[in-house]
Amino acid sequence: MDRHLTLIEGRGIVLRAASGSMRLARVGDGVAFPGEQVLNGELIDGPVRVWNVMTRRGTVTASIHVHRNPPAALYAYDVALVIAGEFAWHSPGGHEEIAGTGEGICAVTAVDAPALQPLCKLSQLLCTVIHTPVTQL
Repeated sequence: MDRHLTLIEGRGIVLRAASGSMRLARVGDGVAFPGEQVLNGELIDGPVRVWNVMTRRGTVTASIHVHRNPPAALYAYDVALVIAGEFAWHSPGGHEEIAGTGEGICAVTAVDAPALQPLCKLSQLLCTVIHTPVTQL
């Protein structure tokens, strides 16, 4: 199992492992590591929330990034979490939907994801894409 942790709320956390430490101090900071790695966490200044993605090693991988100050619509993601502002999109029925901070949008595949249009300049999304390996014929 492989893991990705991304800070989505709070003032940060320091993760300590035998191999060293990792500091997640800003919303959107993230780290990937083997799931069997033992970690201890130390909060920097109060509680935090993290986005925790686990994937089965050798089967799928994940990529996670923060889409900051988006100038236009975003299309490719499997799961998107609004971490600031609001985004609009059109549902399959054609109705406009709005997602605000703390709400997520899940697509069947990144190809089928609805376009997310930021409603303000400070809108930010945490985007997760699950990648399946290409098989050789």
